[in-house]
Amino acid sequence: MKCSVLLKELIIGAIGILTLLEATRRAIGLPLVIIAICFLLFSYFGKYAPDIISHGGLSIKRLVGFQWFDQEAISVSYTHLRAHET
Repeated sequence: MKCSVLLKELIIGAIGILTLLEATRRAIGLPLVIIAICFLLFSYFGKYAPDIISHGGLSIKRLVGFQWFDQEAISVSYTHLRAHET
């Protein structure tokens, strides 16, 4: 069974986000993880929010793409930060 590149990227991105949330829980604590999950849920369910803060919402593909694979995404920002520490 062949898996499309998009599905592989979606799985890798989702695993990366979940791994980062777990690392955050262990290093900083549960409150920051809860805040991050709230923002992820808001990104996905934004069309159901009150009018003043509502938006079209993101599909799972776009959400994972923006959070994990974009140029300003989680993994790139961390790598950029670590590169400038030395």
